[in-house]
Amino acid sequence: MRRGYWGNKIGKSYTTPCMVTGCCSSGLVHLIPAPRNNGIISTPVPKMLLLMAGIDNCYTSARGCTAALDNFTKATFNAISRTYSCLTPSLWKETIHQASLWNALTITSRPTPEPPCRGPRLQLWLQHKLSYKNNSELHLLKIISRRK
Repeated sequence: MRRGYWGNKIGKSYTTPCMVTGCCSSGLVHLIPAPRNNGIISTPVPKMLLLMAGIDNCYTSARGCTAALDNFTKATFNAISRTYSCLTPSLWKETIHQASLWNALTITSRPTPEPPCRGPRLQLWLQHKLSYKNNSELHLLKIISRRK
């Protein structure tokens, strides 16, 4: 069972890394991280399983049919095994961001062409260019035409 912390990461890990849920038939068991020196707050069956798994502090919550002891035990075991599916920030891989080929070859990275004219003919030219250019390049062309 993977263990985690509640609050600060000081000392040895002692509780579940996050809230996990296990189910079997109609029984549903939630394991909730608890503060240090709180103990296992649970009924006897999950308490024994959590002690065998090495958890010192944990809250539990059960829903559904807990009278069927075999389903209740399987739901608790399922919740314990799901602690390995929690991806905590300490397990995240360091990602190296590189410029993608798509960004390197987009139209916006190319130099903007000079408009051939000014005035009303410029508006027609811009509308013609709008058919295959994006709005950001159209905006740049309008700025260029204002500067002249």
